[in-house]
Amino acid sequence: MILVIVVKIIIQLYTWITLPIYFLLQQPWKNRYGNDRKRIRTYRKSSTIEMTDIYVRDDNGDYDYPIFEKSTLTEMFDDLIRIYPPDRHCLGYRKILGEQIIDTNSNCKKLEKKYRLSSYKWLTYQDVDQISRNLSQGLLAKGLLKSDRCLIFAETRIEWMICFRALLRLGTPIVTCYANMGHDGVKHGIFETNVQMIITSLNCLPILENVLNSLPSTMKHSVKHIIYMDDYRQPKSLGNFQSEIDISSLSSVGELGKKIREDGKELPYPEPRTDDPLIIMYTSGTTGQPKAALMTQRQIIQSIRALFTIIRNVRDTGAEHTYIAFLPLAHIMELTLEIFLSLFGVRLGYSSPQTLMDRAPGLASGQKSDVCLLKPTIMTTVPLVLERILKQIGEHIQTNSTPLFHQIFDYLIDYKAKWTRRGYQSPLITRFISKKIQEKFGGRLQLILCGGAALDPIVESKIRSALNVKLLAGYGATETTGAIFCQDFFGLDYGFVGAPMGEIYLQLRNWNDGGYTVRDQPNPRGEILVGGDIICIEYFHNSSLTSEAFFTDPKTGIRWFQTGDIGELYPNGFLKIIDRRKDLIKLQNGEYISLGKIEASLKRSRYIENICVYGHIMSDYLVALIVPDRKWLKNLSDDLAKSNNNNIQDLCNDIHIERLIFEDVQQIAKQSGLSRKEIPKRIRLISDVWSVETGILTSAMKMKRNVIEKLYRQQLSDLYSDSNNNLG
Repeated sequence: MILVIVVKIIIQLYTWITLPIYFLLQQPWKNRYGNDRKRIRTYRKSSTIEMTDIYVRDDNGDYDYPIFEKSTLTEMFDDLIRIYPPDRHCLGYRKILGEQIIDTNSNCKKLEKKYRLSSYKWLTYQDVDQISRNLSQGLLAKGLLKSDRCLIFAETRIEWMICFRALLRLGTPIVTCYANMGHDGVKHGIFETNVQMIITSLNCLPILENVLNSLPSTMKHSVKHIIYMDDYRQPKSLGNFQSEIDISSLSSVGELGKKIREDGKELPYPEPRTDDPLIIMYTSGTTGQPKAALMTQRQIIQSIRALFTIIRNVRDTGAEHTYIAFLPLAHIMELTLEIFLSLFGVRLGYSSPQTLMDRAPGLASGQKSDVCLLKPTIMTTVPLVLERILKQIGEHIQTNSTPLFHQIFDYLIDYKAKWTRRGYQSPLITRFISKKIQEKFGGRLQLILCGGAALDPIVESKIRSALNVKLLAGYGATETTGAIFCQDFFGLDYGFVGAPMGEIYLQLRNWNDGGYTVRDQPNPRGEILVGGDIICIEYFHNSSLTSEAFFTDPKTGIRWFQTGDIGELYPNGFLKIIDRRKDLIKLQNGEYISLGKIEASLKRSRYIENICVYGHIMSDYLVALIVPDRKWLKNLSDDLAKSNNNNIQDLCNDIHIERLIFEDVQQIAKQSGLSRKEIPKRIRLISDVWSVETGILTSAMKMKRNVIEKLYRQQLSDLYSDSNNNLG
């Protein structure tokens, strides 16, 4: 402790001695001006005290770029082979060379696949154009019409985007489902959208077989064709589908189309139109049956225009950038970003969470990770992934250094974050610490875009500092066709989702039940309403939900989406998400509690992998279900001399371990500024894995609260029973 204090004193002395020099050289007031300048203006005055004025972005800039002269995505993509040279890289992938199947618990109940992979192989813009045209002709020859619908049901991979480009040319509406959506969700999507064709992967083929073969005789599906993406090995069996379903490989359909074109028998394409239905995208919703948002080309193009106002510099620097694509393409954030970046010349390298980072679970011994080979400059992620990255950085420092250095490292990262917020740079910390951490991500990473859920400001500040990157947190939804708010390159503060993006309308509305009003001081607060051409058309075949969530103002003609999220609007136009109507509960004593805010705070504990806070309507206190971080759980077990027992279930049931984690939760809660009513009074450790695969997290890594409450009904009941007094 003495050494740590001495080091801190030396750093503070150095700071105050060199501060005048840094002040003159770095001119931090310019950076602070860039952060504080106002980014919005009033578009229309409010006619009621219940709502703010309608605001729009004040620095849209111009859209004088050739791409924006086109009215459809088809025309935009067709223009790329003219804009970019023939050898310009467009899409990249790693070919699977082989796999190892490893028994992880010696009794054949749990098997893991480890892959041997090639280096990245690249298709040029010319290659992608020709392959997608071949595929389009092959699909036409298979009988696919503009009036049909085609489901893409596969993991994120290069074939997904090529199929998207091919279907775009045909004008056939594209239905998307997450590869891990599960039996019931996929069944719902197939029947609700009445798809005629499904493009899938071999991994997803068994799910389709199960869905289509488990139907009662009274139910009839419309599927006529299934096309599977080729794998590195030939499948032993394609399953047992009904005889009337035609099953083909993607490569054979592409070859069919290629031959048609070579023979000069190319079939005509339908004329693309801006307002034709383009995508029916199922949301990764946290409650109930998945909803499908219907979008036209107009909404996707509007999303591209909105992104342009934030990351317009790629217009001139696209050739210098590489994007690593690993989030689900069935998620609107990933899809719109990939379209945007590809249009502006950024090459996209496809990856998977199984092979993304060093020590990823899908890498065979001796294999290099995707980030190591690709060396990306841009990546998109969700808050949960950033939380895990931050924990891994901490674990790496703790394992490979002394306790003294670990404490100094934490101090220096916080030090850099503090001075960055004031408009300064920290070149010494960047050179000797951040650069070393950057090497784990390929050494070239410049920009991280984050969305999908609320990002903890502490995680945000530490990631920015540790990696020395621009981390732009944003906000959007499937219903808004992707991001509608985003931080920009001049933002210095943490905890915000930025200002409205280009051509998007913002308004806040009182939510009196939650205690939020647009007259609050110092800043207006209320439910976030967003409007503009970017808002989706409807929830597909669901008029009641559509009328609940959307409305069109007859005075302005603006179409609005009621987000259900609560925001606070700051003078510079930046928005902070402070609550969510669905996350707010009312306890027996009449107090409202924000569960999401509490969970975000408590996740800072090193012992917590995930947490669900719960409050019973007939109680006046909260409880929590905690999925512990397994590494730290075992470390705690070793400290308590329980190292002979590594069974996760037994460790979670251990009263002494539970007590220590409960005490840590109390400490973290107080450090986070939570009030007494917001701190869980009892906890229960859960040994289960909460993941997308187990159905507890959505594909956007959000928690399905209703699923958890149903699955752990007994444990929650026990936490409120008189007999459960282990934590008091």
